[in-house]
Amino acid sequence: MNNHINMSNSVNNIHIRIKNDCCCKQKQSVSLTSKKYFSKVSEGITNGSDLQISAISFVDDNGLPIKTFPTIFQYFNLFINGMLQENGVGLVTPYELTIKGGFILDKDDPISLEFISLIFEE
Repeated sequence: MNNHINMSNSVNNIHIRIKNDCCCKQKQSVSLTSKKYFSKVSEGITNGSDLQISAISFVDDNGLPIKTFPTIFQYFNLFINGMLQENGVGLVTPYELTIKGGFILDKDDPISLEFISLIFEE
């Protein structure tokens, strides 16, 4: 079996293509795409002990405002003040990020979201 991996990186996306050349399987390639968005805690509002930040409070890698978060992705990473958070701390909808227990965060803490999508092609 021969696996071929090609990787390229751009400002907004990382693409990895894996081709599996096996006589018993169809050829398939996988593309990995990463989209990143940035905001600050001060852009959010508290709801009980949670912090809610609207998608329109985020900017993309180019500093441009966004309207919604991606709706199709395999998983997302939440970074608060540069630190990756464990699963379950953040909840994402197309229009909002909710950080559980986020009311205690410093207003100047940066928030980063990274959405990872995998696309399988034959």
